[in-house]
Amino acid sequence: MKTESRLFLAAAFLLCLCCAPGCGCGRKTEKTDVSDLRISRYRLNVDDAHRVARVLAEVENTGKRRVPEAVILAALRGPGDDPYQSGRAVVKDIPAGQGRAFSLSIEARGTERDVDFVILAPDDPRAAEPVAPEAAKPGGNGKPATTRKR
Repeated sequence: MKTESRLFLAAAFLLCLCCAPGCGCGRKTEKTDVSDLRISRYRLNVDDAHRVARVLAEVENTGKRRVPEAVILAALRGPGDDPYQSGRAVVKDIPAGQGRAFSLSIEARGTERDVDFVILAPDDPRAAEPVAPEAAKPGGNGKPATTRKR
């Protein structure tokens, strides 16, 4: 009887070893694709009394697949068109063909004229770095987002 139990355990162990690679344990996770995301509209409100610029915007998914998460960098531009203050927002669950509103507050100087946006995937190494104003500058180290005021 002991021999039968050991044989059964050995067979079960071999079966587990054969099936384990196909169970999804070693499956690679898909990278998030943010190429179909764009900033569809935004509003910049500057509160001079509190030295805060509030950005209220909507990111729109023009693609056919849901985007689980995106990181959006926003940089304020002054009179010389140079970005000097920036912030970050994380937007989750953006359905295909729809948009998600987000907001962020950035320390203001009182000379803000506009906002530049960059949309990054959460697994992009730049999304985890401290936000530098150059990161959200068109042609900077991120992909410039399409922006249009409404």
